[in-house]
Amino acid sequence: MLQLDEPRAAALRDLDAALAEVGHECVLIGGVAVSLVARARNTHDIDAMVVFDTARLTDLIAALGTHSFRPLFSGMEEAARDTRIAPVVHSPTGIKADLALGCMPFEEEVVARATLHRAGNLTVRLPTPEDLIILKAIANRPKDQEDIRTIAAVYPDVDRARIRYWVEQYAELLEEPELLREIEAILDSAVSS
Repeated sequence: MLQLDEPRAAALRDLDAALAEVGHECVLIGGVAVSLVARARNTHDIDAMVVFDTARLTDLIAALGTHSFRPLFSGMEEAARDTRIAPVVHSPTGIKADLALGCMPFEEEVVARATLHRAGNLTVRLPTPEDLIILKAIANRPKDQEDIRTIAAVYPDVDRARIRYWVEQYAELLEEPELLREIEAILDSAVSS
């Protein structure tokens, strides 16, 4: 079981407390999630997702402030309404957290399907390996592709039909017709290695 360093654990505890204050729970979706789901990797920030109505964004920002988070930049609230990402910094630790404000059916499913995992003395919510692969496929940066390889190597029997369905949906939405073929090639190479 991977242990989170104390600064990251403190930031996650405060993030959970802030979200509980507005009646929500987050799911870890970035490097920390990959480290806990598959294999440890270096990461400096926290990426998390919560299904959240941006009409209540002022309440969320206030709750985050109460729990030692400050906006990463001036005007973050307005930017978060447009981008659905609330970038904040945990003042005591300096840890940056990007909070994705989900609203799509797939994002709702990620939250509903998430499971609780122990990381030292902390309990965190993590996406299924399939859902984490899909999230990484949507971002599709080189680091995300490497994360997909790592997850697929640890979980060679992932639900390929689920991955295929959602990646195909997002490939159409993002107007990236090659996305599904790229992701399937990564999955195939990871499993055959």
